[in-house]
Amino acid sequence: MLRQQKILEQQAEQLKQQNLDILEQQKALEIQQAEISKANQGLLEAKGVTAEQARNLVGCVQRVEATEERISEVNRQLLVAIEQHLSQVRDELGTSQASAVSALEARDKQLLQFIQDQQQKLANQASLQQGLDERLKQLEGTLSQLIEAAVNKQMAALSQRAEAMELRLNEQVLQHSGLSKKMIIGMSLLAMALAGVGAASFLF
Repeated sequence: MLRQQKILEQQAEQLKQQNLDILEQQKALEIQQAEISKANQGLLEAKGVTAEQARNLVGCVQRVEATEERISEVNRQLLVAIEQHLSQVRDELGTSQASAVSALEARDKQLLQFIQDQQQKLANQASLQQGLDERLKQLEGTLSQLIEAAVNKQMAALSQRAEAMELRLNEQVLQHSGLSKKMIIGMSLLAMALAGVGAASFLF
């Protein structure tokens, strides 16, 4: 928009300069025509031109001058129209720029609000994550304690069972040992009895 405004202003300046050049040329032409008119008048008088011819010539010069005045007026009106158009363009560009600035400011506010919302969400997420990490650490500690307690309890139970089994085994060994001794004594007595019987038989 600024670029278009500069281009329009440059074009307006060029038109102004061209119109000024035209006006300068018209002024120079008017001066030249006045000098020509004087020279022609002198020539006509010197050549004995009739008054009617002189009036016709003066009328032509007047018509030319009137045409030049109309051209000057048209140029002046053109300059006024250009100025009005440029003023309107400036106003429209100013309004457009103000609207664009307002739109950009609104977008900036929306973007800033979005960034703040995202930052708040990230902060909430980080806080939640930290809470979960702490809870997980607590659970890990509690779980370790529970596992250790369960293992100790299981080991104590196994130790008690092992002691009970060892005690029963010792009792069985003792019982077996007593039974073996009884069997040995019985076998010894039986052998002695048999020996006695054999000796008695031999005597008789």
